[in-house]
Amino acid sequence: MATTRYYTTISYNYLNPTIKVEDGIRSKYAIENLRHQVILNFTVNHKNWMLTTANRFNERISYKNYFIADVRASYQLINLNIFADIQNIFDKSYIEAAAVPMPGRWFSLGARYKFSY
Repeated sequence: MATTRYYTTISYNYLNPTIKVEDGIRSKYAIENLRHQVILNFTVNHKNWMLTTANRFNERISYKNYFIADVRASYQLINLNIFADIQNIFDKSYIEAAAVPMPGRWFSLGARYKFSY
């Protein structure tokens, strides 16, 4: 009889950085630091199948809050893991450090083989 297992993790980070101004010059990148971050992951494992969600809430010092959700479905053979990912499910527009715009929704397929020796 197959067992279904559930796993969950939650984490929280709070940062309160000090922005140092030298000679009246302030870096435009300094104010893009995170202030709050909450990460929630949930995984369901049944027989050889696994479904994982990764969810992140970020608040930057000078940028709007945003929520990003990803999902991965995978199937485990003996030494081969086949998976499909959807990143940024809700197609959220957001930036990361250094004002780099991140991609919208994207998909990927992959396989990982574990060599036994």
